[in-house]
Amino acid sequence: MLNRGVAFLLLPLYTSHLSPADYGIIAICTSVYGVLLPLFTVNLHAAVNLFYFKLDKDEYQKLLSSIWLWFLIVPLLIVGILEIVGSNIAGDVFQTVPWHPYIRLAVWVALLNVAQEIPLAILYAEQKAAKYAILTTVFFLITTGFTIYFVVWRQAGALGSLQGQAIGFFIVSLISHFIIARRFDSWRQITVVWKHLRSALRLSAPTVPYLFFMWAMNLSDRWVLSYFVSTSEIGIYTLAYTIGTIIGVVGVSLRGAFTPAYYEQYQDPLFRARLPQLLSVYLTIVTLAALTISLLAPETLKIMASPAYYEAWKFVPLIATAYWAYAGFYILSLSVIENGGRTEWMIFLAAPPAVLNLILNWFLVPYFGVWATAATTALAFFMMAAAAHFASRRIDKLPYSWTAVSSMIIVAVAAYLAGTFWFTFENLAAALIAKIILLFFAAGLMLIGSGLSYRQISTLYTRFRAGEKSAA
Repeated sequence: MLNRGVAFLLLPLYTSHLSPADYGIIAICTSVYGVLLPLFTVNLHAAVNLFYFKLDKDEYQKLLSSIWLWFLIVPLLIVGILEIVGSNIAGDVFQTVPWHPYIRLAVWVALLNVAQEIPLAILYAEQKAAKYAILTTVFFLITTGFTIYFVVWRQAGALGSLQGQAIGFFIVSLISHFIIARRFDSWRQITVVWKHLRSALRLSAPTVPYLFFMWAMNLSDRWVLSYFVSTSEIGIYTLAYTIGTIIGVVGVSLRGAFTPAYYEQYQDPLFRARLPQLLSVYLTIVTLAALTISLLAPETLKIMASPAYYEAWKFVPLIATAYWAYAGFYILSLSVIENGGRTEWMIFLAAPPAVLNLILNWFLVPYFGVWATAATTALAFFMMAAAAHFASRRIDKLPYSWTAVSSMIIVAVAAYLAGTFWFTFENLAAALIAKIILLFFAAGLMLIGSGLSYRQISTLYTRFRAGEKSAA
């Protein structure tokens, strides 16, 4: 959360030194390494986590060695092939961004990104939270520091951003390989054990199509846009998308608290009795976050971005709505599905919405431009959330209060319309004050509509205040 929060707070720095066209180029390059990473890793780092609990120390070392050698050799071979054919095919695949230097650098950034997956997976499996947090923060500071240097001090634009990422991830890669190497007492232990590699591939390879479909959901729209609109328009849309995805960050963080409790207690009658209240609180937070991001988007952009990006506020509500469905229903349904051991369903949940998203974008973007991608993103995420919800009900019926959900939606829509069309003050401070007051009023109505009693709300507030004091 800290890393993601700092990345968001750095947006004013980036948008003041990057034109929308630069931001659009970076967005397309991000979609490149977004699709290459699953191809390079085949999600083998998931096996590093799982088999930690299933193999003894010696056998686990052999598994780790096999996966490490895969990460060292296979991605490099793929990059070698791309270096040979990239200049010939990039022009057909990417209409507005050339192979050299942009796409080529994106390929190498993807390669350098690979190494950090193994040490982070090991620390996650070992439940060494402090070391995990320190390592992720160090990696973030290294890559961000070089990016800021090239973008802000060198004024190198999109190319500088990619150069900074490449240098930063090169250092991160060296650190990661050093950490992995220390796991072995001798270089003789570093070898491929085909039995373990096959086991890891059997576990991880089936998840790769799912990761590609999620790429199609999250990043492919930038690729489609590159055929029909300018990089400046892509940059504006990407900034709106970045702001809208904050709802996803909120949801993933809340799910991190919900899922362990659900796994442990889902059959406990006392937990089942509290579950409707828990889900109501969860959805209230997610809905209020989506409303806040959507309502304050114009003011946020005026504070955080240069005038060239102000138009992005128009697309934020659609992206925030998409991630409201993702955070409110999809990821909780995934917890139920994973707990039921039916992870093979995941690809069938992601594939149809992803394919629909791509098809609709190809047909609609030529006529409606960026608006089409924002609308199809919302449609695809709602489709995916609905499919996951109905699939999860075959395992466990999460007791959502649909009356409460409906009241939250009505309050959120009414507050957004009121804030957008009535609270149109020229003065930035006046607009912020008016909308914040409106948000507090909407939050109160949502809590009342959630079905929580005054006593329950008071108890939640008391616990929240106690948590603040203990944290202090």
